Amino acid sequence: MAACVRYRVQAQRAEERRREHERRAEAEREARLPKCAECGGRFSEERFAQLASEVGREDPYPELCHNCRAEHRQVEHAAEFQRTMQQHLAEWTAAHNPGDARWAEHEEKRSFYDRLADRLSPWYDIRRGL
Repeated sequence: MAACVRYRVQAQRAEERRREHERRAEAEREARLPKCAECGGRFSEERFAQLASEVGREDPYPELCHNCRAEHRQVEHAAEFQRTMQQHLAEWTAAHNPGDARWAEHEEKRSFYDRLADRLSPWYDIRRGL
């Protein structure tokens, strides 16, 4: 009977040592992971593995975690979209400015039906500045 109790105690201690060893190994693994420069959170294992791969070497934000990287990319795309739209608007305005000499040449080349459609359009008065 005493041997059975002793065996249970030894098994419990071994299990406690195993759990403690797992906790320490997890803490060491987490301490190895770099911190995000933006939010200060630890990188995930996936992000750390991605940075170690060839794809990660070309990453423009190696110091950011997944979430912060996604936010930065979203801001970049929005800014690029805004620049593109402003450029297109400037080009369109330059090409469709009634006071521009190019506009007069363009008007001469347009067909009668195109000019008639413009006059019937609600945008006609706005483009002409009326």
